[in-house]
Amino acid sequence: MSDTRKHVLIADDDDIDIEVLRPVIESHGAIVSSVDSVDQAKRFLDRAREAGEGIALVLLDWKLSGLGKGEAVLRAARESTFHEAMPVVVISKSLAPGDVRDATRAGANACVAKTLVLEDYEAKIDATCRFWLLVAESPAAPLEAAS
Repeated sequence: MSDTRKHVLIADDDDIDIEVLRPVIESHGAIVSSVDSVDQAKRFLDRAREAGEGIALVLLDWKLSGLGKGEAVLRAARESTFHEAMPVVVISKSLAPGDVRDATRAGANACVAKTLVLEDYEAKIDATCRFWLLVAESPAAPLEAAS
């Protein structure tokens, strides 16, 4: 029997942030994978596309290490019809108005500021996961596979 849990990708180069995010996401019954660079994120999304495996949510550090930062990952994801409906939420310690504008223009569905207070950050991620994993309706299969 195949695993029907939703898959969440964390693209963040801060191990502590990943340690904070993982249990919050898992509390919603999701499978969690993590990558720590632009190249790893692009490879992960390519492998998911090749395997026909949809990703329910991507939490993307806007300042992710690698050429082009988080914007490069977001643009690569949006270029593929397979991933075009995949929700991508940008997370960052410094979300200046220009960052929010740039992330939205690149295709982000939302932006969430990382906070210094652990409980506040966990609450933001919990609310984000609750919305994207439990409330929002999205295609049952990636758009490319559904056509």
